[in-house]
Amino acid sequence: MDINDVARDATTPDMGAYEFTAAGTPLSGTYAIATATDFATLEDDLAIYGIGGPLTVSITDGTYNNAHLNVLPVAGASAADTLVIQSQNGATNASISYTAASSDEEENFVIRLYGPDYVTIKDLTLNANGGSNSAAIAIRIQGGAENVNILNNVLNGYASTSNSGNYALVYSYTSLGDNRVIDGNTFNSGGYGVYLWTNTGELVSGTRITNNSFVD
Repeated sequence: MDINDVARDATTPDMGAYEFTAAGTPLSGTYAIATATDFATLEDDLAIYGIGGPLTVSITDGTYNNAHLNVLPVAGASAADTLVIQSQNGATNASISYTAASSDEEENFVIRLYGPDYVTIKDLTLNANGGSNSAAIAIRIQGGAENVNILNNVLNGYASTSNSGNYALVYSYTSLGDNRVIDGNTFNSGGYGVYLWTNTGELVSGTRITNNSFVD
């Protein structure tokens, strides 16, 4: 059974907390992003088709305003068949900006990982532009997302002295998942650089926060 008491498929059970079934030809290879509206298409394609081999989402250099990405559990993802979301040229020249209208979890993020496993986010500039009356989370991790890598990004937040996690640049609250790595990133402003919280007695393993720069 999965976390929601859904029975696992007897032949091809999914990894992670959730059991799900994709329809159509799974994605693999390179998936190009060139406009802000492409992010919504990517969300749908991942949810509908899943992946059938390693998939790299390549985001063309440029600025993407009023854009955010919500990644749900991805059928077919595994240690061999991973999902990588990165800039086209391996630098941080793909800049994604979003201004949250509220602190609601469905709104407050530039990228949200809601339960997917084996996901890497790398070499991006993420701008969480929430104001003092809303919130500004760059990467929100929810559900049982495991084997998540956040590597070599520039994360820009709202300059806040609030102790609320709603202004954290990387935020996870009561989300249990092993093997989450946050390495080589630059954190600018934000109420917190990284905010990871679990209930007392709930343990995870493999969390590493290394080689990051925290500014302001």
